[in-house]
Amino acid sequence: SGRPIQVTRVRPSCSCATRLGRALPWVISPGGSEKIEFEVDLRGRSGTLAKTVYVTTDAGEDELEFQVLISRVMDPRQRLENLKLAETDRQAVFKGRCAECHAAPATGKTGRELFAAVCAICHATEPRATMVPDLTSLKPSPSRETWRKMIKEGKPGTLMPAFDRIHGGPLTEAQTQSLVEFFVSDGVPAR
Repeated sequence: SGRPIQVTRVRPSCSCATRLGRALPWVISPGGSEKIEFEVDLRGRSGTLAKTVYVTTDAGEDELEFQVLISRVMDPRQRLENLKLAETDRQAVFKGRCAECHAAPATGKTGRELFAAVCAICHATEPRATMVPDLTSLKPSPSRETWRKMIKEGKPGTLMPAFDRIHGGPLTEAQTQSLVEFFVSDGVPAR
């Protein structure tokens, strides 16, 4: 907007979402932006939860939509068992129940969306397992060929599996290339 906008009301579509942050009203400067944060009650929910937020300003009302992808929380004992299995077979994450989180979500996705679906589960979650590297702090920053090799072939001696289909992973050549371009062009996303 070319003028300041006063936000007078922010209302989620249901009671499971609660707005956090400062009290209303607040003013957004011309050309500026504001972050609206919510706490969402996820108890008993699964899959993708879509929410609508109604924002009322002195310029009118608008609808904002957001989605929350709800991942299954793993029992800590099961997680340890899975880690031990991965130490002997790093491709195990693409088999059995592990494939629900590490392989199936890759279907039809590329680039940033693919990273969020299958890479972020290990590399961008909190707390990140100590043996999983923080991709934002790799020095020197990997080249296209290094990213490509790591994605396709994994990293022997670590838990990093080979994501290429030829090795039993879920990714096509085009998906691998889209991740390489995402990492090199857009930069590795911070947690």
